[in-house]
Amino acid sequence: MVDSDLLGWAWLAGLLDGDGYLTILPRTTYSTLRSFRATIMISMTTREPLDKAVLVTKVGRVLQQKTPTKTGKPIYTWRIEAQQAGEACKRLLPYLTLKKPQAELIILLCENQSHDKSKTTVSPEDLQLRYSLADRIKLLHDRRVATK
Repeated sequence: MVDSDLLGWAWLAGLLDGDGYLTILPRTTYSTLRSFRATIMISMTTREPLDKAVLVTKVGRVLQQKTPTKTGKPIYTWRIEAQQAGEACKRLLPYLTLKKPQAELIILLCENQSHDKSKTTVSPEDLQLRYSLADRIKLLHDRRVATK
């Protein structure tokens, strides 16, 4: 018998490999400290698969974008961020194919951030690692580089 929970994560990995976006985004917080946020998202014109993503992961929500497609269809987006994205990547990793390298980088970021003792300071080594992870995931998104 196949575990339906595992089947759900395998299904979601297939959806992410085709239509998903896994990234690490730098952002400025209230101070001058740079922080980084792991993000997983899927946008599409059909809402039902995104509602299923919420059921599988038990996190995130589906929002309708303000601007529809050129043909007038609504665009829906499911998104999870930060440690929730890291935990999801750990569950998805065995099933991902195309987006596996991005998931591995997100896991590294989240593991690195999990040992932060303070919300206001980050060691120079950790900050350098986080910039490096963000740069590496950006290269994976650049199809011109990935196909060479």
